[in-house]
Amino acid sequence: MCILSPKLVECGRHRNIETITYADVLDVKGEPGNFRVSIRKRARFVDETLCTGCGICQEKCPWKADSEFDKALAKRKAIYFLYPQAVPNVPVIDKELCAYFQQGKCRACEKFCPIGAIVGVQMLGVAIGGAIGPLLGGYVFDVTHSYHFAFMVSGMCTIIALILLAFIRVPRKVLN
Repeated sequence: MCILSPKLVECGRHRNIETITYADVLDVKGEPGNFRVSIRKRARFVDETLCTGCGICQEKCPWKADSEFDKALAKRKAIYFLYPQAVPNVPVIDKELCAYFQQGKCRACEKFCPIGAIVGVQMLGVAIGGAIGPLLGGYVFDVTHSYHFAFMVSGMCTIIALILLAFIRVPRKVLN
């Protein structure tokens, strides 16, 4: 890491390099100087633009597993940094280990995050709504032969969401 980390930081700060982390390369086409790369970006469940990399979420997480980086010689938490001095210095949540994704409980990382960068809960709600919405709309159309009622329900849900949005907690400032 002593040689690699400074180079990663340099790439992360370079204006002509877009660093895409926590992603899988699906396909590479082209020739030197003119590549097209297809990637699949995996969900971190942490907002990269808000997270400061303070590590409080990782400290407070009660769930442990073998660390892949340390070849199972050490333990890591359900929310963890991929490796020391990671670029960007933003943790990821392991859905297979996280109590919230497995049992709907815990959320310690979200509770203790000083700026509200943990977005896993929000993404789960969006995914459920995105899956149920079209099914419900199709069922309403089959019954009424019109999308009018489906649009009314969608509008009501939007209004309710806007009202709930007014009560969402504002990210707190990090105390140094």
